Formats: sequence, structure tokens, C-alpha cells
Amino acid sequence: MTAEDVPAAEAVARAALWDGHPGIADPVTVARGLRRVAHLQRTDPRGAWVAEAGGEIAGMALALLREGIWGLSLFGVAAAHRNRGIGRALLDAAFAEHGAGARGHLILSSESPAAMRR
Repeated sequence: MTAEDVPAAEAVARAALWDGHPGIADPVTVARGLRRVAHLQRTDPRGAWVAEAGGEIAGMALALLREGIWGLSLFGVAAAHRNRGIGRALLDAAFAEHGAGARGHLILSSESPAAMRR
């Protein structure tokens, strides 16, 4: 993920997590999401990944490493690009490049059955 990818990556994650939620486009929510993604893209670039399809961001993964513990912070795949292996490739990259050597690993999940299976 590059700094230029942040807005599109944040939008993919927000849509994946909050689709149908009435506050999805709230300016405060969007600004907070942009700060979160931009911060981790800067501080943990090896854990910041996007997948592209057709020239657009189709998915994103953000992971951080603090005091030897790797954590998946944010993850999402655009609805039109799910069930194509994009999510697995993103998680594999974020883990292999940033978390494989960590002494501990954390993944938090939404209530989505697909997210929980992952």
C-alpha cells in the first residue's frame, strides 16, 4: 500500500465492515478511518497491503507489530471481488511480510461468518 492508496483502501474497508449502516458516509467516520489507515501505512508499511483488480483497489489488509505481537488491524475485500482468493492473498502477504516471526499473533473479527472463517 502506498500513501496514494489510502483513500481507496479505507473506502473498501469501510464498505466491507459497514455496508448498509446508516453512518457509513459520515464525515467524522470517514476522517477517522483515513487517519487510521494512513497512520499504519506509515508506521507499519510491511503490514499494509492492497489488491488491485481492473486498476481499482479490490481489497486491503493492515497489520501492526508492537512489542513482538503482530495484530491484524483492518481487513476488507470489496463485495464485487470476494470469493476469488484476494482475501487469502492479502492476509498471507501481511502475515508473511510482517508477522511470521512475531512471538504472538492477534486477529479480531467482525461477526460476519466469512470473516470468522478466515
